[in-house]
Amino acid sequence: MIIQNTNYTAKYDWGDTTVQGGDVGLVLTDKGNYKTAFVEAFPKNPRTFIRGEGKTISEAEDDAWEQYQRVLNCDGHEFERRGYRNGAGFCKKCNIFKSKVFEPSEKCVVCGCNTFFASDTDGNYYCEEHKSEIPEDKQWDIPRRIRERMNNK
Repeated sequence: MIIQNTNYTAKYDWGDTTVQGGDVGLVLTDKGNYKTAFVEAFPKNPRTFIRGEGKTISEAEDDAWEQYQRVLNCDGHEFERRGYRNGAGFCKKCNIFKSKVFEPSEKCVVCGCNTFFASDTDGNYYCEEHKSEIPEDKQWDIPRRIRERMNNK
């Protein structure tokens, strides 16, 4: 199997998992940015996302494979939020990331149901049924925000 977006032949049998990678990926963090080789895997069972990093694609694949093996050999997932408010969580044992393992922790300001569907510029949340009630002056203007960020650099 050739890892997508590379000329690198995978050394592990990923089965029907989609795997992609690159020689140089840019990672942006609060503690500083860095470049790394990376391999990203998207297993179907369990459905998750795994990202391995290293000095080379080979090292990145080793990192991703080790993570995948921990996930496959976990003796029972125990999820925690780790700051995510959208319902996603991480297993305390194997570190698998999964969506929709918890109810979202935000509440719709109209009906009070748990949601992470939409928010206004003041940080108020709206469920899918009430998204149309976001005040016009509180709606996100993404193109404007991008222009402002680019001009502030």
